[in-house]
Amino acid sequence: MGVMSLLIVSLGSALGALFRFWATTFINRQALSESFPWSTFLINMLACFLIGYLTSVVTSPLTQILLTSGVLGGFSTFSTFANEVVTLFKQPNTKKLAVLYALASLLGGLLLAALGSQL
Repeated sequence: MGVMSLLIVSLGSALGALFRFWATTFINRQALSESFPWSTFLINMLACFLIGYLTSVVTSPLTQILLTSGVLGGFSTFSTFANEVVTLFKQPNTKKLAVLYALASLLGGLLLAALGSQL
């Protein structure tokens, strides 16, 4: 991996993290539900769709690593998702919600990545 690739991924990651912060702030202001982690779910679903789409249409290797490893890598987050599932599962009244969230994220992410790759 060359220096240019490292710089491109770094720039993309920074942009993705900013987009995530803004999107999280916006989604949380909408207060869809305080018990379900809507911001992480919606952000990760969008990222799954976009990565499927971008890997099928972007041909430039540098542009692809900028957008996929960089921007979408900084935008989406598996660690936050995992922590939210564990937190929900630890609470006495949200175990079913934890399972629903995990299944919806996994199945929704796979479906959206596949859909994005078909466009």
